[in-house]
Amino acid sequence: MLAAGIEIVSTGNSTLDGTYPCDSQSNSDDGNLLSAIAAGLSLPNGVAVRIDTSGNPHAFPPDDFKNYCQEKLNFIQTLTTIIGTHGGALPTLPVTIP
Repeated sequence: MLAAGIEIVSTGNSTLDGTYPCDSQSNSDDGNLLSAIAAGLSLPNGVAVRIDTSGNPHAFPPDDFKNYCQEKLNFIQTLTTIIGTHGGALPTLPVTIP
């Protein structure tokens, strides 16, 4: 599931719908942008652009990006726990964000 990515559906902004990678580089990039937002820094053009697994760009306003990061963190942590303990329920996809 980690290799396939996280499928996101937004109830507030359908242009954000897509499947996003969960690899180390994208996770690091997401964390860096989230830290910048938390520090009060402005994002280029006011959005965090993420590329889905099909190569399509999606422009996340800061609040939507925070929601995306929260759900991605939950998804990765759930799968990491399952891998480490060999037990637990797999997360359901798609994941919905506001």
